[in-house]
Amino acid sequence: MSKPPKRELTAERLRELLSYDPDSGLFTRLKQTAPHKGLAGSIAGCLNDHGYVLISVESHQYRAHRLAWLYMTGSWPEHEVDHINGQRDDNRWCNLRDVPRTINGQNKRRAQRNSRTGLLGACWVTRDQTFVARIKVDGRYRSRGAFDSAEQAHQAYGDAKRRLHAGCTI
Repeated sequence: MSKPPKRELTAERLRELLSYDPDSGLFTRLKQTAPHKGLAGSIAGCLNDHGYVLISVESHQYRAHRLAWLYMTGSWPEHEVDHINGQRDDNRWCNLRDVPRTINGQNKRRAQRNSRTGLLGACWVTRDQTFVARIKVDGRYRSRGAFDSAEQAHQAYGDAKRRLHAGCTI
């Protein structure tokens, strides 16, 4: 005997189980979900290793920003839900937008952890002994020039980002 398919969570069911405050971005449980878990009136969710708020609803884990979208619009997001200010745990309604992956990826605010400069868009080129600013547009990297300091390269990157990335919010 096969397992029944997962029933997709609806906005109506979500609103029966949780209350969402669009000004704070917090979900509150309306009903106790299981003995000793999810007490009515308690704040729902916990942070995962990537900084997103996860909420368990009927034995399934959901990211809070996607639940907020469902709660407010009545349907699941068409694309990815982007946190406009870059803070993954800030699920206020004014901080969320439904955008394609390319636009979401353009909303980066910090350099990757393995960055040698620690500045977004600025990288050190050992061969030339200089800092280079480069930006990815339409799947290809474009150089913004060579600079004496990482800060100058980062500034050039930021200027280009505001012009070339539709998803940029800085």
